[in-house]
Amino acid sequence: MAGGLSDIPQVVSVYATGGGRDLTALVVAGDMNALSSLLLERLPSVPGIASAAAHIGIDWYSGVHWRLGAIDTEQKRSVAEESVKEQRSATRMRVFDEADRQLFVALQQDGRARYRFLASELGTSEHLVRRRLETLLRRRMLDFRTDFARTEGGWPAEFVSWLEVPHHHLAEFGAEIARWPTTRICMSTVGTANLMVMSQVHQVRDLSDILDRIRDHLPRATVVDQRLVLRPVKSWGRLLDNDGRAAGVVPVDPWAAATAAGRAGSSVGGPGQHL
Repeated sequence: MAGGLSDIPQVVSVYATGGGRDLTALVVAGDMNALSSLLLERLPSVPGIASAAAHIGIDWYSGVHWRLGAIDTEQKRSVAEESVKEQRSATRMRVFDEADRQLFVALQQDGRARYRFLASELGTSEHLVRRRLETLLRRRMLDFRTDFARTEGGWPAEFVSWLEVPHHHLAEFGAEIARWPTTRICMSTVGTANLMVMSQVHQVRDLSDILDRIRDHLPRATVVDQRLVLRPVKSWGRLLDNDGRAAGVVPVDPWAAATAAGRAGSSVGGPGQHL
């Protein structure tokens, strides 16, 4: 069943989890109609799913980059200064057009692909690929990230926590949790449990430290559910083997047909088997 979910291009990540849910999935879609089709038709049709619950994401407080403390202060400053320069050079935003989308999907196969290869894949010229990519990067519409096998990097344990937070504190608490070095994902959602947090830690008992920090620094927040990730199956489009290493890719494509199967607003999955 996890493999069937991973084959869907709108499914960004899939995790086998303990607790009351067998699987947790992060799903994206190009618009509300597509999201509705995914949640009401496509995902329930995956063989093996007995029941499912969806939590619709509202605001994403964490970034796509995770700081590991692997570079010194001077190197951090250098990167931050370059980032500020890039942001200042950015001009007005625009929506992704079809050519942007094709480039976004193609780059997921190999983020270091040469312009010549991308031009051949997309049926265009190297010059146009270079110009389009530079524009997307300059306008902060596209970015690159490097991931790693978490066990090999010394971060083998991952948790999903659901918090109930007073609505007027959501942005404040979300921004605070997003700054914690253990936070991988933090987003607000629709529902009583309105803040989802994914945390990566060195060992299972480190969860206590995170819960203590929530209690001490965010006393208005209540943890209503916790799940241990038993095994990551798909992470940001990469299919993972049992050791957490990349074994393939199903590129994330929010604009794919919602009813399409096969490899190639946001939502976070709740109970399956159980999703």
